[in-house]
Amino acid sequence: IALKEGDEAQVERLDEHVKKIRQDRQRLAKRFVEQQPSSPVAVYALVTSFGAAPDPDLLAAALDALAPEWQQVHDARYLREEILAPAEKLRVGNLAPPIRMSAGRSDLIYSPEIMGRYVLIDFWASWCGPCRRENPNVVRLYNQYHDKGFDILGVSLDSDRQRWLDAIAKDGLTWHHVSDLQGWKNEVAGMYSVTSIPHTVLLDREGRILGRNLRGKALEDKLAEVFGN
Repeated sequence: IALKEGDEAQVERLDEHVKKIRQDRQRLAKRFVEQQPSSPVAVYALVTSFGAAPDPDLLAAALDALAPEWQQVHDARYLREEILAPAEKLRVGNLAPPIRMSAGRSDLIYSPEIMGRYVLIDFWASWCGPCRRENPNVVRLYNQYHDKGFDILGVSLDSDRQRWLDAIAKDGLTWHHVSDLQGWKNEVAGMYSVTSIPHTVLLDREGRILGRNLRGKALEDKLAEVFGN
C-alpha cells in the first residue's frame, strides 16, 4: 500500500523494520547453534536465516560454533563458500571489486581505486518503482556534491536496452551507467551480493567501501559527513 501511494517515509520505515527482523532472526539462529551445536536442525536454521543479506560476523561465528560432524555437510560448506566468502570481501573498509560491463554504447572498465573520487555504485532498474522514486533524491545529492568530488555509477538490472536508456534520460541521470542486460543474472549484482534493489555501495577515493544500502536520509547524512557539511 505504501508503495502504491508513494509514501516514501513509510516505505523507508518498513524497509528498516524488515532489516531488523532479518538481523534478529540471524542472531537467534546463531544463539541456537551455539547452544545446540550438534542438533540435526542446526544447519537448517542457518540456511533459512542467512540465505539473504547475511551479517558476516554473525554467520562466521555461527558456522564456527557448529559441531565438527556438521561442518562439512553440503549446506554448511555452501554457506561458508557461497554466502560468507563473498560477504567477507564486501566488508566496510575493503577494496570494492572492479567492474567491466557495457556502458550502453561502448564497454566501460571501471576500477574504483583509480577514479580518485567518492563513488556511489547504484544498483537499480527502469522497472523498479522504489528505485525510480529514489532517483530525484539521488539526482539532488549528485548535483550538490559532484563538484566536490562525488560521482555515481549506475548498474542496471534491466533486460530491455531501450527501456534502460529511456529511464536514464527521463529521470535525468547524468552520471555513468553500465548493464549487461541480464536482469537478475547481472554479473556485477552477483559480485556485490545484491539481493534486492535499490541497493547502493559507497566508496572512498581509494575505492574502499564506506557503506552499503544507503538511501534517502541515510545517504544524505553519510555524504554530509564525508564532505563536511
